[in-house]
Amino acid sequence: QLLVDPDVHLERLMNHFNLDLTPPPNQGMLFGINTKFGVYSIKDMHAIGLALMIHNKFPDRKHVNICEIGGGAGQFAYYMNKIGFKNYSIVDLPTISVSQMYFHNSNGVDSVKYLSPDEFDGKYDMVINVDSMPEMAEESARNYIESISINGRYFLSINQERRDFTVNDLC
Repeated sequence: QLLVDPDVHLERLMNHFNLDLTPPPNQGMLFGINTKFGVYSIKDMHAIGLALMIHNKFPDRKHVNICEIGGGAGQFAYYMNKIGFKNYSIVDLPTISVSQMYFHNSNGVDSVKYLSPDEFDGKYDMVINVDSMPEMAEESARNYIESISINGRYFLSINQERRDFTVNDLC
């Protein structure tokens, strides 16, 4: 039994930001907590927290050009779309992009642009990377960092830095 009702907190969060943060109706086989808004997985909660942080940074969401490097299944892009960021790209391996396309299309997201790593030029207001750069070859990660430093405005890196190199070292 939970000590606090998650419905109350989710409702307060949505009211405070005046946003619809309901989870995607089609999530595959993820486990989560059942609420009156739907089932939230740990990936949903992480994505919501990050999306709200960026929401605060860019209140004019319609004109912000964002690219996520390594989008996983696509939860973060789902919430970014839901809160109004419509100029959103994900750069990922083509096989992963197909999974992201399926996830987004089955959950009503149709404004994400999917890029291969070769198409990334770093020309974005914000580039976001969560837990994928340390999984890459160091040369690939270095190429992303160089493109972002030349052409990008902001870079948000949230990575588990337990590999041969760290994103901080590359920056």
